[in-house]
Amino acid sequence: MSSLTAWPNTHNQPPPSDHLYRSVVWLLGRHPFVADLAARCPGVVYWDLADDELTHNVDLLADGLDTLDRVNTEFRSYLKRHPVPRDSSDPNYDAWDAASPQLPDTPEGKVAKSIAPMSGSERIRLELLAAFSYSGARLKVSDFGRLDTGGTAFLADWMTAAMAA
Repeated sequence: MSSLTAWPNTHNQPPPSDHLYRSVVWLLGRHPFVADLAARCPGVVYWDLADDELTHNVDLLADGLDTLDRVNTEFRSYLKRHPVPRDSSDPNYDAWDAASPQLPDTPEGKVAKSIAPMSGSERIRLELLAAFSYSGARLKVSDFGRLDTGGTAFLADWMTAAMAA
């Protein structure tokens, strides 16, 4: 099922003021591109069989973003101590790669792996969405410079939802 049609259309509704998770649904209903980004992250968007509706796990998204940040930081530190072998044909390359920090094979690690190849503009959209989780997200003003035109429209709605929440 495509997230483009499954989320309720919230264009003519005010943002919810009673629950962070409902704010996420409001945003996903207004921004199909962001809904599709979230759906690319395993376990973040799923069909709730008990309620028979599409739902999200924005806390898992926040944990996946944190995991990606942690492993990237560990990898940068590893690179300082262990420079990359000249190329992948170097006999030491496989050992170097195996010893490098890796994303864990956990739900958070799988989300991180799905986010890793995304553009900066795509990732900041997910960071903004994750800010509505109870674990939160780490946002920096410098992140907003990575937003494209669609991202700035999402940011405007995000600010509206944040102020209402």
